[in-house]
Amino acid sequence: MINEHDIADIKALYELDRGTMFKLADNTVAVPPASEPFDYMDVYKFMGIDGMYSRCFDSNGTLIHFAAWTKVTPVNG
Repeated sequence: MINEHDIADIKALYELDRGTMFKLADNTVAVPPASEPFDYMDVYKFMGIDGMYSRCFDSNGTLIHFAAWTKVTPVNG
């Protein structure tokens, strides 16, 4: 169940600092056509924004381009 503390932790991807680890906070995620498949439950590393998409790496090192406005939860670790 989501509470007010969880909601306060949700950010847009463009609000993160480079190198921040995060999980997807919502299952509505925009990626470019022909994007690599990704796991909604994985932890990702944010590397920056390039136009309307981001540069992120999954736990296997695969580059994923989530939309810059994607809702995420930063992860400590």
